[in-house]
Amino acid sequence: MDWSGLDTTGLSYILVDEIEGGMVGLSVSDWPRTDEHGRLRFESEPRPVVVERQAFERFLDEHRQPSRPLRIGDVFAARTHPEPERWIEPPVHDVTADAREAAKVAFYAAVAPIIE
Repeated sequence: MDWSGLDTTGLSYILVDEIEGGMVGLSVSDWPRTDEHGRLRFESEPRPVVVERQAFERFLDEHRQPSRPLRIGDVFAARTHPEPERWIEPPVHDVTADAREAAKVAFYAAVAPIIE
């Protein structure tokens, strides 16, 4: 997976799992590797992070281009820390398009037969 030419060394994979009212449920993990079939492989379990929606959207608006509404399934690359008060630091890279492409590859690899 290309990830738009981004050097992902030291970055976390941040997935928007849930948006419920004023809260956003995220799944944060170490950056995945890609196997020989182009599927993402995560070395460790993701950790759940819950953030206040308006604050997170303001942070994204300041540190991500282009700005757009937050959606379930969005994926970001950024440096993260275990401290809750400053768990993420800029810049934030929106890699949603690449992540959606990786999800399609994984889906079709799972349901389609291999054609020789």
